[in-house]
Amino acid sequence: MQRSHAAAAVVVKIADKCELQTEEVVSMNPLTTLTNGTKATFLVTLTFSSFASVAVFIWSLNDPGFFRNATLSIGQVACFVFVFSAGFAALGAIALSLYQMYTCNIDFHAAMSRYLPDDSRQQLFAAAELSIYLTLFFVCDRTDFVSRQKKHYDRDFFWFIWALLCLAGLATLQKAKPPKPGDLIKGDDGKDDAPEKHDADDFHVKHLQRDQTEEWKGWMQVMFLWYHYFEAKELYNAIRLYIAAYVWMTGFGNFSYYYMKKDFSLERFLAMQWRLNFLVFWICAMLQNEYMLYYICMLHTTFTVIIYAGLGIKHEWNHSSVGICGKFAAVTIFALVVWDVPGVFDVVWKPLTFLVGYHDPEKTTRPVLQEWQFRSHLDHLVWIFGMFCAYNHPRVDSWLVKLDALPRLQSWGIKLLVSMLTIVGLYLYVDKVFSLDKFAYNALHPYTSFIPIAGYCILRNIFKRVRMYHLHLFEFLGKVTLETYIAQFHIWMSTTGINGSPKKLLRFLPDNWPMVNFLLMSGICLYVSFRLFHVTNTLKQTVLPSKSSRAVLYRNLLWSAVGGLAVYTWASMLKTLASSYMN
Repeated sequence: MQRSHAAAAVVVKIADKCELQTEEVVSMNPLTTLTNGTKATFLVTLTFSSFASVAVFIWSLNDPGFFRNATLSIGQVACFVFVFSAGFAALGAIALSLYQMYTCNIDFHAAMSRYLPDDSRQQLFAAAELSIYLTLFFVCDRTDFVSRQKKHYDRDFFWFIWALLCLAGLATLQKAKPPKPGDLIKGDDGKDDAPEKHDADDFHVKHLQRDQTEEWKGWMQVMFLWYHYFEAKELYNAIRLYIAAYVWMTGFGNFSYYYMKKDFSLERFLAMQWRLNFLVFWICAMLQNEYMLYYICMLHTTFTVIIYAGLGIKHEWNHSSVGICGKFAAVTIFALVVWDVPGVFDVVWKPLTFLVGYHDPEKTTRPVLQEWQFRSHLDHLVWIFGMFCAYNHPRVDSWLVKLDALPRLQSWGIKLLVSMLTIVGLYLYVDKVFSLDKFAYNALHPYTSFIPIAGYCILRNIFKRVRMYHLHLFEFLGKVTLETYIAQFHIWMSTTGINGSPKKLLRFLPDNWPMVNFLLMSGICLYVSFRLFHVTNTLKQTVLPSKSSRAVLYRNLLWSAVGGLAVYTWASMLKTLASSYMN
């Protein structure tokens, strides 16, 4: 009888505890009030993370053969503190939720909600997932855990699998959705140029709409990645054009947004920088690489900032013909002076050497700014052409509407004439410029890359039926070009070490299965890239929540900086203690 009373008392106590925790979660502000359990969990997580990070550091000292770059840097130790902290915190939340689930007889989701709101839970698990991928990058590229193999290029096989991929893409052909009434094109008179009623199979589709540009990015990215994987050196000039097209899209997309939305808020600017640089920041810290190894991120960041400043300063001038022409002239003169006038580039960029400097391990005597000067000079004008295309997008679209409305014979005659002239122009470009050797081509590329880009845009959009469809497979791949660009270095291929280029291929299977290994590693790289895309967007809400005030943004940025400095300082102390212990 006494045992029954005791058991009943335990059950009542547990029930009371469950109700109390529920009330605390509802009534307490987690930013200002922490329960003893939360504080204890934080301390335990930090303690275990610190011990684990020290263990990895000591391991790197004792087994330099396994760790390809021997001793970990302070930044790498700090990354491991984050990795283990996020992992232990997620495991702790799961363990506490399982305990609540069984003791309080509730489902797992309800038990988890008692400790973390839905948004916080998603962000915690996103951080834990990021920690897994950072560890994967480190293990694949900085240890000898995964085998390597040499690159091999076979022209016949390369174009065979490209043809197969294109056939697979054709199988995913999709038609654009009919426009909504609010999406009708405005003509010069301010009236709708498109008909008020749309047939289910015959409607106007804007040129260069999102589905089409994502498709464009997708097939170019496949060629870009395969160029590196198979070391297809003969495609060098084409790859330069693809990169120019990406930079063109930076000008086109950013100008379209700022010109139409008139949103120059800090939130928008920071969100764009987060998208471009969040992942590469963590990869640089985890692998001790310099930012310029991933130079495409710096290209997009630089020209995005210039466009933001150019349109944001005196933004009321943007919708004045004189004002916008003056801004186009200003950014063009700026680009020409910085990149084409000798000596100016070094003056402008030398203060930012810590960001754009690159110490090439294979060319140790090379000036540290030379890599950035070479890469940025190749595309220092094409983004302005992207802005120009965006500015004239409504006018071109209005012309396409009128062209499609002409009598069939007249409409087709004009379209064929424009197509023929475009093809002739492209033929002359290929004959006089594109067919040159890489060094001669590089000298002309900055001033001619707009020609094939304009030609592609014309041929892809002049015919209504062609403009109306897109290949969903390439559109799907085009959504994660940033992630696949970064991931290829470290979990698809393998670099030579710190700041090194990807010279070898990663291999999970025996070396006599190269194509099956290619398929397997490609699947892993693509899956991780898509997950990193979602993780980046989820974690953005932690620091840059949507529709937040400037005060909230400042507070979050301050706490992020303080937290990062604290982790780095703690990692420095851990490394010093571990080194002292080993000595």
